Amino acid sequence: MTMDSTPGFKYQGLNASIAAVLEEHEDDPFEVERVAFRDPKQQLPLTVEPYNPAWPFHFQEIRARIVAAIGTTALFIAHVGSTSIPGIAAKPVIDIDMVVKDVEDEASYVPALEAVGFQFLFRQPKWHAHRFLVGNQPISCNLHVFGKQCPEVEKHRIFRDYLLGCDEDRELYARTKLQAVAASIREGENVQGYNGRKEKVILQILKRAFQSLGYLPDDDVKATTTGDTDLAKLARKLGTEGPFRTMPTPRMVKALFGGVYVFRTTKAVFVWEHRFYPHFYIPKSAITQSEGVTLETGESILDVGGKVIAHQCTLKAGSKSTQRVIAFSDDLSGAAEPLKGLIKIEFPAMDMWFEEDTPIGNKAHPKDPFVRVEILQSERHIKVSIEGTVIAETNTAMHLYETNLPARYYMPLSAIDPKILRPSKTTSHCPYKGDSQYYHVEINGKIFQDIFWYYTNPTLESARIAGLVCPYNEKVDIELDGKKMTRPKTHFV
Repeated sequence: MTMDSTPGFKYQGLNASIAAVLEEHEDDPFEVERVAFRDPKQQLPLTVEPYNPAWPFHFQEIRARIVAAIGTTALFIAHVGSTSIPGIAAKPVIDIDMVVKDVEDEASYVPALEAVGFQFLFRQPKWHAHRFLVGNQPISCNLHVFGKQCPEVEKHRIFRDYLLGCDEDRELYARTKLQAVAASIREGENVQGYNGRKEKVILQILKRAFQSLGYLPDDDVKATTTGDTDLAKLARKLGTEGPFRTMPTPRMVKALFGGVYVFRTTKAVFVWEHRFYPHFYIPKSAITQSEGVTLETGESILDVGGKVIAHQCTLKAGSKSTQRVIAFSDDLSGAAEPLKGLIKIEFPAMDMWFEEDTPIGNKAHPKDPFVRVEILQSERHIKVSIEGTVIAETNTAMHLYETNLPARYYMPLSAIDPKILRPSKTTSHCPYKGDSQYYHVEINGKIFQDIFWYYTNPTLESARIAGLVCPYNEKVDIELDGKKMTRPKTHFV
């Protein structure tokens, strides 16, 4: 049994084809075979609540109850929907996808699930043979049951994982949900009406998710509510609740935009908007006052009491301009006081960022001063396997240790059977190591996605891993000196 408690996991051997995932499958509400009506005790009012860190733990409890009830009949169990995405407000309902051996063999799983508190509500024979059950212990949950190679399961995973990695669309979806629930409550709609109000934006986000995977060609599609609304929401949150952490830095920080250094400052501040990594915020006074650089103040951003806490701004230089700028007020107090008088310029909005005279790119974020990367040569024996098949083995590797992350094992390409490697279109960027590329692995006709990554031209501090390949610990089994390592659980997969 495969149990996907973390984003990014692909249930090997059960995956739908890309073509099937891209195909539109209309859900016809009139083709529902009703089995029962929801127990009134499980009826919840239509509401959206702030993200609750307990939701993933509730999923684990529910998953354990399912496994205890039906065992290996469940081939795959995944936490999906908004409660699986940290930071997004959601209905307090855990959505779960489950793949079973034979979805039409209801006797193999429905009675056992009903015995542990689930209620079977309906089936949709013409829509992926979907079966729908609900539960309410320890929290309300929707259990969606599908068969093998169901494209809807893969689509749910892709949507979830994409939002975890895309701040802009995650904020767009969060705003859309809040607007939808407010409108539905105002109009007296039920959850179907609420879902309908989100559908257009969901389809747009899903298209961009497919494009990010190379499933669809890129086009000019952008988030429908990009503008500055997402930055306004961020400013409102930080201007009232304050950031997770701040730390001034004496280094020279500057940015190139439109052929001009639009600011140079030794008074930049590391600001952790969340706990994962920091951004650079700069004093408003650091903006260049010449060379055609202008910072135009735009719409005010108010807190719930009507106080101005920030402004949306437009930064112009040469022939270029960006609205991905917010300037915090000079009179912030309380938890937000460290941000007063500071400006946030979105990292990708600039052509290039520099620390002193070292370019640091514009793809991700600055390096976290509390993160260290250490690379150690090792001759310990490493064996890498997938589903019992050895795919790599070596006695020489570079062990990379990065603060708060699992150890990574970079090995020569010759340690891997070249016949199993397939090029991947996936790329990623790390501030500490650079731009990476990936390999899929094919074993007996099965494609295992993005199993190895490598850096052709890593950063100077990580030069020792150039040309070496690293297995994705979270997706493979690794033996180190004959001892099988526990697969780590991270926010990456």
